[in-house]
Amino acid sequence: MPHKSRIVTLIKSQRSPYMIDFKELKYLDEEFADFRRKLNLLSSDAIDIPIKTLSIRYWYESLRAGASLTIPSQLQEKFEPDAISRTEKGTIEFTKNKWSGYGRGDHRPQKALLAKVELVAPGSTRALDHPLWLALDITKTQILKGDEFLRRLTPEIQCLVLQPNDQLIASANFSPFSKRRLDQILRKPNLDALACLTWLLRKAHANQDNNIELIFTALHNALIMLAMDLQSLNIALPLIRKFIDNILPLGLPPYLKQLMTPEDYLILSFILNATAHHKLARLKRPTSWKSRSSFMLDLLNGKYGFDMKFAMMVNLELVQNINSIPQEVKDEFQQRDTNRMRAWRRLLYGAS
Repeated sequence: MPHKSRIVTLIKSQRSPYMIDFKELKYLDEEFADFRRKLNLLSSDAIDIPIKTLSIRYWYESLRAGASLTIPSQLQEKFEPDAISRTEKGTIEFTKNKWSGYGRGDHRPQKALLAKVELVAPGSTRALDHPLWLALDITKTQILKGDEFLRRLTPEIQCLVLQPNDQLIASANFSPFSKRRLDQILRKPNLDALACLTWLLRKAHANQDNNIELIFTALHNALIMLAMDLQSLNIALPLIRKFIDNILPLGLPPYLKQLMTPEDYLILSFILNATAHHKLARLKRPTSWKSRSSFMLDLLNGKYGFDMKFAMMVNLELVQNINSIPQEVKDEFQQRDTNRMRAWRRLLYGAS
């Protein structure tokens, strides 16, 4: 990764058509400084957590964010008001709040509580049992058989991976996924898209499919696009750690190793999201998530120049004995690494 103090300078309108104006740099610098401060407060020791804990935290944070609340007692008052004790003056009495445990992911909420929450936030229980948690568990190999897993995804993702057969019943299209089809999934970036790409990568690894590199790149790009939003739910670092440790290596040949950390993904996500947001605002175009994600994908695909595309590529290294790797592979890797480093130099310094 480039030096952090110069990251915001990559967004300059003079360097390429998608950069923002100089007048916006102070605002972006303040944004990035605040982002770095918050990132530095996070403990790297706390990001290796069980999938179950992650799912509970995601459920809690989704409720918190969706209701615009900040502390556990507020969530309890909204979703479980009958558990609140009040004084004669009507103020809430202090009691040990089990919702704090949900925020930490300590224990899964009971069915009775989930039923109460569903009355206020219909569909919220799905966060606990989201297909992504199953896809992340590499011991669950049975999910790769058939298309039952894909049918758990939202309809907008299902329609991209399932297609009608002769009996007019949707069935999985297991033909190799083209970049176009993968981009269609990336244009709907959410947890279901992430679950779908995770499943596709595991499936491609199990079958040794030729398109595994395309799926790996799509999943890497999805993580960059989504990392900032996941961070707003306080789950980005532990979730991305799961991908780095268990999922992304499945898409790499044995002679390559990924060097990126969860923090690296967050920094790239900040750059990509901020670039898209400020450019769209300058063009007086909608800055909604749909517009922003579409623009981010265009940046990653090189539609506005190859510097951003190359800079956002995953950072890799050759790990096997240099003599055991074919020369053409070494040459291809060297060219790829050169393109990535040159792209960062041009974005940060305007130099070749």
